[in-house]
Amino acid sequence: MPGTRITCPHCDRTLKLKAGKELSKTARCPGCKGLLRKAPANGSGTSPQLVQNILLGAIAVGLFVIGGGLLLNRNSGGNSAATPVANNAEPTSVGAASTSGAPSPKPSTRPANTIEVPTSHASTSSTPAPIESKELRATAPITPRAKPRFRFRLNEDRYAFNFKMKAKVEQAVDDISAYISLTHIPVKGTHVALELGQESSGTAFGVTPDGYMLTCAHVVDDAYEINVTFAEQTFPAHVVRLDHQHDLAVLKLDVENLPTIPLQLDHPARLGQDIRAVGFPLSDVLGQDVKVTKGTITGGLGNEDDPRLQVDATINPGNSGGPVVDAHGHVVGIASAKLASLFLSDVGLCVPVRAAAELLDSAGVDIPPASTGGRELPGPELVDRVSRAVGYVTVKSGPDPTLENELLNCSVSTSMLTTLSRPRDTPYLLSGTTRCNQSYSPMLRCENGKLYKAPACEQLPHLAGSPLDLAFFASPPEGQDEWTVKKKTKIFRLTSGADSLTFRSAAFEPTNAVETTSYKVLNENDDEVEIERDHVLETAGSGEQYRLQLKGKLIFSKTAQAVTSIDYNGSLSYEVAGATRTTPITLTGQIHVMTAAERKREEMRKAEIAANEKAEEELAELKGYEKIRLADTKSTIDHTVVHPKHPWVIAATSINEINIYDFKTREQIGNKKLPFEYGNISALAMTPDGSSILAGTWKGLIIIYSLDHEAKLREEDMFQGHSRNVIDIAISPRGQHALSCSANGKYRYWNLGSQKEDFATPVIGGLKLKSHFIDENTAWICNGTHLQKWDLSKGKGGGQIQLKRFATPECICFSEAGDEVALADSKSVFRWSTKTTKQLSTIESKDRISAAIYFNNKLVTGGNNRLTFWNETGERLGIIRLDESSATIRAFSINSSDGSVACCQALVGGPLWYVQKTD
Repeated sequence: MPGTRITCPHCDRTLKLKAGKELSKTARCPGCKGLLRKAPANGSGTSPQLVQNILLGAIAVGLFVIGGGLLLNRNSGGNSAATPVANNAEPTSVGAASTSGAPSPKPSTRPANTIEVPTSHASTSSTPAPIESKELRATAPITPRAKPRFRFRLNEDRYAFNFKMKAKVEQAVDDISAYISLTHIPVKGTHVALELGQESSGTAFGVTPDGYMLTCAHVVDDAYEINVTFAEQTFPAHVVRLDHQHDLAVLKLDVENLPTIPLQLDHPARLGQDIRAVGFPLSDVLGQDVKVTKGTITGGLGNEDDPRLQVDATINPGNSGGPVVDAHGHVVGIASAKLASLFLSDVGLCVPVRAAAELLDSAGVDIPPASTGGRELPGPELVDRVSRAVGYVTVKSGPDPTLENELLNCSVSTSMLTTLSRPRDTPYLLSGTTRCNQSYSPMLRCENGKLYKAPACEQLPHLAGSPLDLAFFASPPEGQDEWTVKKKTKIFRLTSGADSLTFRSAAFEPTNAVETTSYKVLNENDDEVEIERDHVLETAGSGEQYRLQLKGKLIFSKTAQAVTSIDYNGSLSYEVAGATRTTPITLTGQIHVMTAAERKREEMRKAEIAANEKAEEELAELKGYEKIRLADTKSTIDHTVVHPKHPWVIAATSINEINIYDFKTREQIGNKKLPFEYGNISALAMTPDGSSILAGTWKGLIIIYSLDHEAKLREEDMFQGHSRNVIDIAISPRGQHALSCSANGKYRYWNLGSQKEDFATPVIGGLKLKSHFIDENTAWICNGTHLQKWDLSKGKGGGQIQLKRFATPECICFSEAGDEVALADSKSVFRWSTKTTKQLSTIESKDRISAAIYFNNKLVTGGNNRLTFWNETGERLGIIRLDESSATIRAFSINSSDGSVACCQALVGGPLWYVQKTD
């Protein structure tokens, strides 16, 4: 008599019962462990014979339909599908034997080649479930992203923060003051947010059927939008827990029936063990299909606090967050990084699975059990079992453009007074960075409290860090009252070259460290929120040991929408000559509220601005020009050039596209999308004959495109001499050579045809840099404070000509012949003759100048939604208003044949304009 088929009432799994056997009351499903017989609500049992008779009747009916098929299958030599059985039935599939109860105790010793750090975490063993085909589906509609719990905004035009810090070092007392001034820049920060935003991809894999997944922390760090794709289905995800120390993250999808991969927690990874890495590497190049590489575990790295497994399976960008599985299809690690250099190949790193299990535990996620023993799966079967649980992760990170982003001028100053003399062995320490000499810089403040492009300002001593970190914090989502931020960092000990609090020209000894900051809302009313903050910075691993802890309260004002006061106490501990020294620290601070006199001065300043704007409105509109609105883009335009022969404007956008517009037909006629791995476009230039376009990127590449008469761009070559963001490109008059500069301030002179570098200049300091060819072998280079002529044929620079002692210009421009240089700074344009080095008359504007360019020794400047034209002596000729908005003009370029101007407005989706000269 054939066996009886039964269905688990919990997971719908089909099982087979031996012929003549009855289902016991305690029989459990080998997959979900649920009772196979559910008692009725009234407590009475169901007759096993009745259940069997019903099932036998259903089988008898089905035999008429499937009998012919079974006979045909037997005659053709085929095998029926294997079916798992209940715990009192024989298994019919070839696989691991099922176990009941807890796993057998682990031995107290391990083989010598065991390399994973053991922990107290353990899992319950069970028979591996067969692959199921339940439909993956969403359990909740897609909802808007959660708003920040605390919203930072600048309600006044200017804020100031005062901080006071005292630290007792033996008998000496350090008395430190810090002052932060924040001034609103009247330009929307959305375009800057889009410029700073990044799009990236990685891998994640399912851990629980209800939507929990694992990936790497660096894949989703600072993300405001995360999506995970399985085959043709895409689901939004959010971060549940981040662990920067181990580079792990837990994601949550609102789905059910998520395919999962078991975590191998019973047997540590071993040297020489075969593994496979599964993920979506180099998706822009290799496509968005899952890729699998095979290898072995070749070693271990790190320490007990941050272990890593070393594998020789190929790991590439995009693999990050993907599972590294053993021959049974169980996760032994999470792909994290790749070591790459001239002398290294096939060295991949992954995080041991036990670190992931601990993170899941901390997030309250129940880890499904993995099987023990059983057969090793052949490659195709293993990949089929694992790959369906692996998702392609796409991430948008950086400032969230859907929130309010505000540009602020930030000024930070610090001072320190020490009573008595410090002990000579007192260490000078910095946290995070040694760049701490900027005191003034514009930055972007997102509504959620995150800062971007923040100045590397002077740090507070004793590892207290930047004053900006005391005035702002990253807000959690709405509804969250407790949160923790944990990240890796470094502690730098000064070894030589101290210079007050700025440590300029100093040498440092770095030590790895971990920074953990915990927040908890204590009290809240309609006006303010009282928050407890516990900040710990301590070294990780061996070496020099330092530990800073500052704990106390901060007040967040709902009215001011800012941190209004802090009050922390703590200490810094470190070892000196074998003994532990502790430095007590107190740190207080408060926001500065304007006095009546200050408010009156501010009102007078606003009235003066309004009067100037009214006077500007009375200026006559310049005749002889036509305003052509070429396009309303979906992003922002960062750079433009005008073709010297065709009626074309070439524009580079913040979404990495080069678009070509015909200003006669007012249509877009060409487009080129740069690959994601090139990085965002940061500079644009055109050869004098218009045959080639050079696009510099923030990854240090300069891509050379040919441009034909049909406005088609084709990638020809690439210059890879820079390691960082390309900020300036100049091309020689005959189009044979190029001068290009990266953010490190070093210019490189190279051949445009062979891409061979002839020489590189020393580092040239300055916030703005601009070069200009005088002829094929000579060029000017200006950094805002100095001007220098370079003999390019010899690779030598001449003497420096000082222009201004201090300068932070909005832009630098040269006249066509190179006989004048101009610096646009706030509302003024300062000009010099490069022949006589004498300063010319200064152009004074009542409008802030954001861009400037020369044409026939005359200047055109851009301000708030207007172009202003000036003659050779600096007298205003007139203005051209683009529209009724107040957006700043940017991405300036000029038609060298007639003086027509191409420009755009600093708005997301702002228009591209061509102001054409008509007479």
